[in-house]
Amino acid sequence: MSRYAFYAAVVSAALPLVALLWWFSPAEDFTQWEQGAPPRVWAYRLDREAELKATQPNVVSRFRYVPLQSVSTELKLAVLVGEDTGFFVHGPIDVDAVWEALLQWQHGRKLRGASTITQQLAKNLFLTNERSWLRKADELRLAYWLERRLSKRRIFELYLNVIELGTGIWGIDAAARHYYSVPAASLSAEQSASIAAAIPNPTVSNPDTNTGGWRARRAAIVERMERLGYLRHVLTRLARK
Repeated sequence: MSRYAFYAAVVSAALPLVALLWWFSPAEDFTQWEQGAPPRVWAYRLDREAELKATQPNVVSRFRYVPLQSVSTELKLAVLVGEDTGFFVHGPIDVDAVWEALLQWQHGRKLRGASTITQQLAKNLFLTNERSWLRKADELRLAYWLERRLSKRRIFELYLNVIELGTGIWGIDAAARHYYSVPAASLSAEQSASIAAAIPNPTVSNPDTNTGGWRARRAAIVERMERLGYLRHVLTRLARK
């Protein structure tokens, strides 16, 4: 065996071990996220606020943490059906949604996102909005560890509090007060659908901008809320825990 072939064999044998060590060494302290308000400003908000400081320095960030029991059941339902209906059933990755997205892409449709709420939370807390395969792999790893260390209830609570819902608007309570002058606990079904419709592109499509894409997504969420209304009972019980 030549020297180069030997080196190649060593590297090939070592790669799986390196990958395992990387997967099982997330280098994040998940315990500080187990309860209460976020212990620090999360990664995606830091990144966005640095961007806003350079481009829109007059924007004032708004954020107010609220526990899950202080969030309207209608809002929780709207977010769930809009982003990840099977969140409380599947693991950190929704294999069925990924497979469906790939099949649609194979048949010529635009590749759509299939990220779970846990994956979105992992990105918000620890990563940036950079688009790369390496960042996606890191997102999957962190999502796996979030579900090992935190309950589904806590993941959902954190997600509702840290998502961006407009320029400088962080979390559903700040959004409820900005768009409708009410706390998150008082949002109606229509208001909830309107806020949930902003999640995919919050700075462009939201209740203030009233874009066609936002209106279409809001209508789709309203239809799903009516069709999957039984989930209200699940969410009501969840909030009491």
